[in-house]
Amino acid sequence: TARENLDDLVDPGSFVEYGRFAIAPQRMRRDVDDLIARTPADGLVAGTARINGGLFGAEHSACAVLSYDYTVMAGTQGALGHRKKDRLFELIERMQLPTVFFAEG
Repeated sequence: TARENLDDLVDPGSFVEYGRFAIAPQRMRRDVDDLIARTPADGLVAGTARINGGLFGAEHSACAVLSYDYTVMAGTQGALGHRKKDRLFELIERMQLPTVFFAEG
């Protein structure tokens, strides 16, 4: 899964997720409990973390990580997921963070 891919990559305990509680904006078609169960993070798990911090130290191992979640509506991209991506890309540019993006889906 998207979360497992990120967990395998980043240093334990370093991942700070952006928009974890986002769900697909389909409240007119589905009830909220269904959306919570079926569209976690609106299909995009993303945030900041460290990779290989033990080798390079916290300052030099900071990065952004993103992973589309193919288990959410067969990998389609939701509106809130797009907003999260845009927000994180602004942060990436401002902080000059190296980025890992799993784009399967």
